[in-house]
Amino acid sequence: MEATISSNQNSQIKQIQNLLKSSKRRQEEGLFVAEGKRLCFDLLENNSEYVKKMYFSSSKADELVPLMPNAALYEVVKDDIFEKVSETDNSQGVLALVKMPEYSVANLFDDQNAKDLKKSTVLLLDGLTDPGNAGTIMRTALATGVKFVAFTGNSVDVYNPKVVRATMGAIFRLPFVYFKDTKEAIDALKEAGYKIASTHLSGDKMFNEIKYPIKCAVVIGNEAHGISDVSKEAADYLVKIPMEPGTESLNAAVAASLMMYKLYLG
Repeated sequence: MEATISSNQNSQIKQIQNLLKSSKRRQEEGLFVAEGKRLCFDLLENNSEYVKKMYFSSSKADELVPLMPNAALYEVVKDDIFEKVSETDNSQGVLALVKMPEYSVANLFDDQNAKDLKKSTVLLLDGLTDPGNAGTIMRTALATGVKFVAFTGNSVDVYNPKVVRATMGAIFRLPFVYFKDTKEAIDALKEAGYKIASTHLSGDKMFNEIKYPIKCAVVIGNEAHGISDVSKEAADYLVKIPMEPGTESLNAAVAASLMMYKLYLG
């Protein structure tokens, strides 16, 4: 199959490069880039309405194009040009230009179906900045029945290519919203009836000793500095995770996973 895009000056290639580099550009266009066979084909299979266009490297096109589950628009890109828009070391030769899902804060706080839910856990990422942690946390949140994830404005961009890859598709199955800052997020959660649970080294109880309420918001802080003072002061449950002496702290994604599974299992 002959490549249809053979220049890095092509407008579509420039658009992809800009979306990969700039959070501002992603927000302006309402688009982001997803890469990898599993993620892109999962999108086509289950969320095709979000896929604007697919791109295949010329050496992979003959193999991958026939596998598309529907008639999505696509382009074939010469291998050396595709490498310029690939964010992975060993590219699988496929990426997608994807429309951003839109979620309403008001709808996410709607509890009309709460009686059907075993839990109504919310996750608040308070200044979390590592893309790998954010993606892993969202993937675990989906697995543990979290209702939605709230980000503060100083947290990582969920459409960062590394976050998108790390979510393994959870970005399309788990609602998420951004709040301007931590106070705005905490105020909204409290007004909606959520209790706040934060992990902190000064917590007076172990995280697994608490019987958490159905409507509970778990706060996960910055990788280097932990939760903000606002989250600490607002916490209804300030708990700690047991560790061996001499251990400084847990990875944010690990701490989040322990808390989410505690609430999921009861």
